[in-house]
Amino acid sequence: GGGGGPLRVTEREGGGSLRITEGGGGGPLRITERGGGGPLRITEREGGGSLRVTEGGGGGPLRVTEREGGGSLRVTEGGGGGPLRIAEGGGGGSLRVTKGGGGGPLRITEREGGRSLRVTEGGGGAPLRVTEREGSGPLRFAEGGGGGPLRVTEREGGGSLRVAEREGGGPLCIAKVGGGGGPLRITEGGGGGPLRITEGGGGGGRLRITEGGGGGRLLLISVDGH
Repeated sequence: GGGGGPLRVTEREGGGSLRITEGGGGGPLRITERGGGGPLRITEREGGGSLRVTEGGGGGPLRVTEREGGGSLRVTEGGGGGPLRIAEGGGGGSLRVTKGGGGGPLRITEREGGRSLRVTEGGGGAPLRVTEREGSGPLRFAEGGGGGPLRVTEREGGGSLRVAEREGGGPLCIAKVGGGGGPLRITEGGGGGPLRITEGGGGGGRLRITEGGGGGRLLLISVDGH
């Protein structure tokens, strides 16, 4: 071993371990494999940071962690409802992927200067959500069970683009709000609800198409400047 650090290879039978260790400046490089549900671990440390791969039986985690200047990259997969996580942090920001059993979420989060990109999928009616914020304007996609919405929302300067689909008679809605507050909306609702397309231009003009079930109507209105 250099600088007093050992380089070791050990293999043992009957539940023993296979270990490779190289230390430099006190930081180990270790590979360990154990029988009977033990872990498989790879660890490399440099200036306090670590790179670790761990796989354990009986619900143990599989973890990869790399830290550099306080940031971390982590992959974790655990049995018995444990999470699968990837996290990378730099200057307080994080990139995270988490999957948990028993209704746990699948989440991807990336933050940069306070903005975030998130994907979440959860069991038991939890939503699937993608959120991206830039200057406080979110872009969101959410799908929930048990009548939950499917929504895409994009806001820029207060305007919004929204897509929502709900079960059990809920609406399908696409709305875009541009300059002058004029919306573009498509809505389809079950149980006699309407199908509506609305586009608003300047001067308060709008184009609307509506179709309703159960004796409803099909209506086309074009208004220009009125």
